[in-house]
Amino acid sequence: AGFLASKNFVNQMISQFSVGAGAANTRVSVVQYSSRGSEQTVVRWGTNAGTVTSSVNAMRYQSGGTYTAEAITYVRSSVFNTARTGAAKVLVVLTDGRSSTAPGTAAAVARGSGIQLFAVGVGSGIGQSELQSIAGSSSAVFTTASFAGLPGIVSSIATTVCTAATRAPTRVPIAVPPTRQPTQVAVCTQTAPVDLVFLIDGSGSVGT
Repeated sequence: AGFLASKNFVNQMISQFSVGAGAANTRVSVVQYSSRGSEQTVVRWGTNAGTVTSSVNAMRYQSGGTYTAEAITYVRSSVFNTARTGAAKVLVVLTDGRSSTAPGTAAAVARGSGIQLFAVGVGSGIGQSELQSIAGSSSAVFTTASFAGLPGIVSSIATTVCTAATRAPTRVPIAVPPTRQPTQVAVCTQTAPVDLVFLIDGSGSVGT
């Protein structure tokens, strides 16, 4: 159920930001990757949260290898190349396994081009050092023992991403599964544009 959980994670993260076409709104892109050359841009700069969510829900699981370095390079050159001038450029990488090629250099080049990277690691298949090589800082690394734990870290990730993009997070209630009590989660209150990309691991170890 890893891939379904990944899609739910993206949708929950999207709900934390003011997605829209306005000058101070967030635009969202979603890219799935696995083997070399498999990058699939599911959404390119979506400005309607409902439409983005529908596209994410319809995303089909690839299976294959884990070529995180190549996927980061793809996003930098083929997605962020059309980012808005003046927008904060943010890339959230969600993965459960060690990259077939070390991602540190590709990530450093991306950060050097002005992209802020965040790494979300699931399970024990990927080490803290690799996650940090992606994010560039331990403060931009988040981990959970299993895909089932992703909902529990959405709020902290969204708050950190929001703050890094120089927006002040505010706290408002949102809907939660009926088996749980309503809770407070961080929502990004924006005063400037954010171009936000989710890079989703679709490798064989993730599972449907």
